[in-house]
Amino acid sequence: MKMLCFVFIILSLFYSQVLTERETEMKDFPTFFRKEHSLVRPYQGRGMQVANWDYTGTTLITNDFVRLTPDRQGRRGSIWNIIPVTYKDWEVHIQIHIHGSGRTLFGDGLAFWYTKEKSQEGGLFGSKDYFSGVGIFFDTFQNNVYSNQEFPYISASVFNGSSKYDSHLDGRDSMLAGCHCKLRGKDSVIFSISYIADQLALSYDLDGSDNWKMCFYQQDISLPTGYFFGVSSATGDLADNHDVISIKSYEVDATSLNIETPSIPADEIVPSAKQNRNRPKFNTSETLFSSRTYKIFTFLALFLLIIAIGTALALCFEEPPINFKPDLIIEKADYIMVIRVLHSFGADSKAIYNKPKYKLTPKMEEELKKVRKFNGWNGVSELSERIIRC
Repeated sequence: MKMLCFVFIILSLFYSQVLTERETEMKDFPTFFRKEHSLVRPYQGRGMQVANWDYTGTTLITNDFVRLTPDRQGRRGSIWNIIPVTYKDWEVHIQIHIHGSGRTLFGDGLAFWYTKEKSQEGGLFGSKDYFSGVGIFFDTFQNNVYSNQEFPYISASVFNGSSKYDSHLDGRDSMLAGCHCKLRGKDSVIFSISYIADQLALSYDLDGSDNWKMCFYQQDISLPTGYFFGVSSATGDLADNHDVISIKSYEVDATSLNIETPSIPADEIVPSAKQNRNRPKFNTSETLFSSRTYKIFTFLALFLLIIAIGTALALCFEEPPINFKPDLIIEKADYIMVIRVLHSFGADSKAIYNKPKYKLTPKMEEELKKVRKFNGWNGVSELSERIIRC
């Protein structure tokens, strides 16, 4: 058991180190702030308008935040950038505040979008459930009661408009990667969402201390240029305040990677994710490792699983201890010898322990006579009766 705990600790440290390395890699590129795709205070321009942004539903613009939904049931709201993104590699920092009066029951959460469609209301966190692009879902309510995921849960899905996100399963059939994050009730939660060199990543800072933690890192994501950033939210039978504090967008210069130029124009790429439908569901560890590292981790996990199964089987098939009644004059050595003889004839020792009405056959009795002579007993039949009473 100590060995298993030691190996588990080593694997946990290794896992954390991989995340740290991935997070560092994503911050090594030059970035340029893009004001036209950003939402910062003061939000309002002329009247109730917000420059470069359109909002729908119950969205309320204040001096300090943009409230997509109030803490009321059955509300939908969204805010969308009206200028398409023309650069391929980008990073977005979004600061949100999800809170409300509910202590144990609340919902439903919000979503960050980079999609072809914009400003279209629907049943998926306030937006349409058939979309083309990528959605990052900050889900605070668990619809699928059979899921073993802990909520709130952040996940990512890529669609091309031909199928939809299944809210009843919390997106389980389309989830690329995800993590549990205690984001609700925090005053200042900042999420960094980046798409660089066909790699989608999300990290977060829960308390504004610049202490970033990686949530997921997914390779082989294909997204075109010309799509729109947006954030939407919805409440159903449960409710919460879903506030957006700021959205800061950056163009990322990833030319140092010397990536091969796609054969088709960037704005004609069809959104896709490698192994989007065939990969194991809720297996987020695969998205965080290189192919070689993942194989090593899988081998170690299988090795530990084999040890655990072997230990469990050994405990299950271990014979129970022999309990001797004080009024039975049978020595332990004699009893064990009888059990072994019965075993040689195919008898079940566990059945004997459970006090069956077991009768020795003549052949068994003859074998016992050859093995040992029992002094003071009236033959082997008496021995069998004593065993039965035991």
